[in-house]
Amino acid sequence: MTSPYRIRSAAHTEITDRLRRALERWPDRLNPQEYTALRRKLLRLRRNERFDCLAEVFSKPSSNAYLAQEYAGRLLLDLRPECEHHLGDVLRTLLPQWNRSIQQLPLYLEATFGRDTVLRALEELDGSAHVRREQTDTVRFWLRSAPPRGDAG
Repeated sequence: MTSPYRIRSAAHTEITDRLRRALERWPDRLNPQEYTALRRKLLRLRRNERFDCLAEVFSKPSSNAYLAQEYAGRLLLDLRPECEHHLGDVLRTLLPQWNRSIQQLPLYLEATFGRDTVLRALEELDGSAHVRREQTDTVRFWLRSAPPRGDAG
């Protein structure tokens, strides 16, 4: 499946480059100043481009994927950008490369689509060739571990 996250403005590229440089300079930890700078730059993007920019970190992992996904996950949960894509497409695109230690992705999905909607979409994915069962089970684990936020869907 071709990734639906393909919008690439100059600002999008600048954010991706800044994240790459942060990973090279501080490869073992999230740098709070870089996080703040990335957050500011993301807020300057068009609203519909913010999710796509952060989702790319999960769909096209870098050599330091864990830390890159930690930045992106925290930014997703912090900014809660709107997602114009169908949840099933998002799950099929992001979960295969998602580091299961990054709890913010499932929590963002819950906040955006609603817990019940996410759980139904996971049921549909189970047994498919798109996503491993351990990925969907881990999303469920993170959703059970967090207090309910209400259903957005």
